[in-house]
Amino acid sequence: MLRRLSVRGKILAALAVPVLVLFAAAAIISAQAIGTARDASQTSALVAALAAQDAAGTEIAAERTYSFLDANSTRDTAEEAEAQMMAQREKTDRALDARDRAYERLNTSALDPRVRKAMADTIGDRSELVGVRQAIDRSGLGQLQRNSLYGDLIDAALDVPRTLADTTPDRSLAQYLDTYVLLDELLAQQALEQPLAGAVLQAAQAGQQSDTTNQQAAVLITTGNSLAGRTRAAVRQLPGEFRLETPTATYNQIRENLIGSRPAATPPSQAAQWPTLSQEDRDQTAPVRDAVRTETAEKASDLAAAATTRAVITILVTLAAVVASILVAGFIARAIVNPLRRLTDAAEDVRAQLPKLVAHGAAGPRRGPSGGGGAGGGG
Repeated sequence: MLRRLSVRGKILAALAVPVLVLFAAAAIISAQAIGTARDASQTSALVAALAAQDAAGTEIAAERTYSFLDANSTRDTAEEAEAQMMAQREKTDRALDARDRAYERLNTSALDPRVRKAMADTIGDRSELVGVRQAIDRSGLGQLQRNSLYGDLIDAALDVPRTLADTTPDRSLAQYLDTYVLLDELLAQQALEQPLAGAVLQAAQAGQQSDTTNQQAAVLITTGNSLAGRTRAAVRQLPGEFRLETPTATYNQIRENLIGSRPAATPPSQAAQWPTLSQEDRDQTAPVRDAVRTETAEKASDLAAAATTRAVITILVTLAAVVASILVAGFIARAIVNPLRRLTDAAEDVRAQLPKLVAHGAAGPRRGPSGGGGAGGGG
C-alpha cells in the first residue's frame, strides 16, 4: 500500500506514527484524570451523606437504650417502658428512611466496589432490625442479647466510612475519616454505658448488686476507657484546634469503681450524678464528631474541585500537544517535500528538454576532408 503513495504521502505516513502514539497517550492520561475527578467528586458526595447516617445512628442507639430499659422494667413500669420503646422505633424508622434515601441517590460507580457493597449491606440491614424487633416482641430477649444485636447493627453501619477510609487514595482524607469513625464508635459506647452502668450503680446503692452484672459493667467501662483514649489521641493528631476534653474527676472515679467491680464503693451523692455526668460526656463528644465530619466533607469537596481542575488542565494540555505535534509534522513534511518537489520539477524540465538538445547537436555543421590530401594525390 505504501508503494502506491507519493513521496509526500510516504513522509506523512512516517510522521503520523509518533503523532498517533502521542494521541493514544493523551487519551489515556485524560481518561485517568477524568476518572480521578469522578472518584473525588463521588467521595465528597458520600462524605456529605454521612450526616444522615449520624442522625440514624443516634436514633438507633436511643432505641437500644429504651429496649434495655424495657428489659429491666418492673411490673409497674413495664407498660410505660414498652410505650417509650415503640415510640422510639418510629423515630428510628424515619431517620433510617432519610439515611437510605441519601445513600440511594448517590452515584458511586467510580468508587471502590467494597464501598458500594458496604452501602448496600447497610441499607439491607433494615431487615435485620425488623428481625431483632420481632424477636424482642415475641420472646422478650434479655438485655445482653438486645444490647449485642443492636450493637452489631450500629457498628455495621460504620462500615461505609471505614471502607471509604481504607480505599480512598488520599491518606490525609483517610485520617479524617478514621477519626470520625472512632468518634462515632465512642458515642455509641457512651450511649450503651449510660443505662447499663446506671443500673449497676442503682442496684449497688440498694444492696442488690450482682457479681455477673458487676463484671459486665467492668468490661464495658474498661472497653470505653480504651476507646476514649484512642479517640482523643486521633483527634489531637488532626490539623486544627480539635480537642476531646477529659471528663471530670468525679466521673473518672465512678468509672474506676465500676472497672474494679466495686460499684458499692461509689458514694450515693456521686452515684446520683452518673446520669448527668455520662450525658455531659456524650454532649461534649457529639460536637467534636460533627466538627470532624464537617471538616472531612470540606476536605473531600476541596479534593474534588482540585481533581476537576487538574482534569480540565490535563485535557487542554494534551489536546494542545496533539495539535502542536500535527502542526510540527506538517511543517517537517513540507520542509522535506518542497525541495524534493523542486528537484523533481527540474528533472522533468531536463527530461523534456533532452530530445531537443540531442536533435540540436545532431543537426550542427560538420567539417569536410582535409585540403592537403588532394594536392598529394596530384603529384
